[in-house]
Amino acid sequence: MNSSIWKYTLNIALGILAILVFTVLLAMIVISHLVDSDKPNPLTEYVVQDVSKPQEFVIPARLINPVVLRAKVEGVVDDSVSIHFKTAIGYYLSFNGKGVISDSAVCDFYETKDIRIIYEPHGAKKGRVVIKATLNW
Repeated sequence: MNSSIWKYTLNIALGILAILVFTVLLAMIVISHLVDSDKPNPLTEYVVQDVSKPQEFVIPARLINPVVLRAKVEGVVDDSVSIHFKTAIGYYLSFNGKGVISDSAVCDFYETKDIRIIYEPHGAKKGRVVIKATLNW
């Protein structure tokens, strides 16, 4: 009977040890993810090939917020263009340019909706515009 008590006690101790090891490993994974989340995601590139036509691109939303919207616009156009970052609720960033365009911005983003990037030409006929954007935690 004495050996069965020791076996029972040993099984309980091993179970507790397994739970502790699992908890520590889980905590390490969560902490490493939080540390890595400080690194910005690479910017996704959206290319406006025909600057004379309105175009729209979509950045998929994140399920966890708040996040940060990072955007950069570069290009050369012969007349005015505008680029807007918006959701169904409101505008977040806008860029307007003519000639050589090189601009960037960062803003907080608290929604869980997709972001639409809306490119609008205002007389532009020739050129190329590259929009780079991402969402980060």
